[in-house]
Amino acid sequence: GALWVCSRNALERNVPDVEAGGWSHTKHFICGGLAGVLVQVPTFPFDTLKKRLQASNAPRSTFEEAKVLLNEGGVLRFYRGFMVKCSFVALNGAIFNAVFVTCRRMLSDRSC
Repeated sequence: GALWVCSRNALERNVPDVEAGGWSHTKHFICGGLAGVLVQVPTFPFDTLKKRLQASNAPRSTFEEAKVLLNEGGVLRFYRGFMVKCSFVALNGAIFNAVFVTCRRMLSDRSC
């Protein structure tokens, strides 16, 4: 939600436009994909912890489960599966943003 939109807007403002030879959607594709990955960096550990708690039969608190994860593999244990998730979110964000910008342009051209 909001993290993705903020990241996407910041990237869209700061990444230069590529208008040469049919590459006009490249910027929007890249910005959407990067925004998806940027959102995963801070949120993925919480997802890992949530899934662990849901799948566990042991009655542990969130803090106790976090300690177990840390003991299993340090901070990197919280990021197991990160690359798979990022590949999906990057592609999803890239396609969504490119389609969104295209539709927004088409609709704004019609309203004038």
